[in-house]
Amino acid sequence: RGTANPIYLIELVRTFVLGPDADADLEQCILLAQHAVAIRDSKQWRDWWSMYALGMAYYRAGQHEQAVHWLEESLTADNMEWSVRALSYPMLAMAHHRLGHADQARAALQSAARVFDHWTQEMVEKSSDAPWVQHLGATGYWSVPWWDWLEGRLYYREARLLIDGSPPPDDARVHVLRARSRSEERRVGKSVDLGG
Repeated sequence: RGTANPIYLIELVRTFVLGPDADADLEQCILLAQHAVAIRDSKQWRDWWSMYALGMAYYRAGQHEQAVHWLEESLTADNMEWSVRALSYPMLAMAHHRLGHADQARAALQSAARVFDHWTQEMVEKSSDAPWVQHLGATGYWSVPWWDWLEGRLYYREARLLIDGSPPPDDARVHVLRARSRSEERRVGKSVDLGG
């Protein structure tokens, strides 16, 4: 409580709004995210993270016009982290959908699909430069931090369920990545168990 560090504020908001939770204090989340945006703006740095957090807080609070505004702002913010900014697309798709903007919702959802497909393909195709005896095939290239990738996948699934009425199709590449991670644990029997 009482921190003025915008990174902590943003992470707190991201944690509270990760899923639709009736017990979350969404007005407090909005205030914390607004504070993070104000801190960043006072330093003349339009930080996408703080705008993303504010857009998500507005979405969860049912203030969809504000959510669209801030999520769109996050996509154009002055920050070098262009790739990870795409996390805004699933939530933007849901906000547009709630406002009845079918075309914008579909466009944002398709943008999210393209980005997550690209990130997943990179993880499968690119590998570590370390010798095989060190990684035993459990390699992967993370163009974004794993927690951002996971957060994006959760929101994309939520957006697909909301807009299309069904989850995204199962992605065999994710099973390959899971098998690679289990091979690193030397759980060879589990590495071929693609279902669990």
